[in-house]
Amino acid sequence: MNSRKIGSAGFGIAALLGAFIFSVAWIIAVCGDASWVLGENTISDLGVSDVQISADLFKYACIITGVLFAIFGIGKAIFEKKANCASGIFTIIAALALIAVGVYNKDFGNGNAHLFVAYIFFLFTAIAAILSGYGDYHEKKTIPTAITVVAFVVGLFAYATCSLALAEVVIVVCILIWAAAQGVKLAMEKA
Repeated sequence: MNSRKIGSAGFGIAALLGAFIFSVAWIIAVCGDASWVLGENTISDLGVSDVQISADLFKYACIITGVLFAIFGIGKAIFEKKANCASGIFTIIAALALIAVGVYNKDFGNGNAHLFVAYIFFLFTAIAAILSGYGDYHEKKTIPTAITVVAFVVGLFAYATCSLALAEVVIVVCILIWAAAQGVKLAMEKA
């Protein structure tokens, strides 16, 4: 059996688990907090929800998903080449910022710490996506390239045309789709 394939598969599965866990926790948190309104509230508003289970779900989902995405980023950095390897490094930094998003909610201090780590998360995830799209294109991996390009363009379009709250939701969905697609790619890597 090929140990490299087994190793990369585990890292890819971490991305899939992270995307799944965050998605489920987000849905449950929104269902638990009737005051959260799509397009009016940011996702981070769940972290300061008056409904404790919703606040806790958001915080722990960010932390757990951040850990899983960091593991995924390590796998990308180890098992992939060139631009995709660099994408892994940026994914690790973005994942650490996501953990911090869960730790420093909007009510922490004056909210600037949360805002800073949220911007770091989105910036470094965008750079990771660009690098992976570039790397996948040059490695002739058409499906991961197409998913990355579509997710990135949809995210940019939302950012340019929607309210911040709605754009954030669209962008996070795009990030989850991108991470899951990259996770499948990494899990299926051949030695």
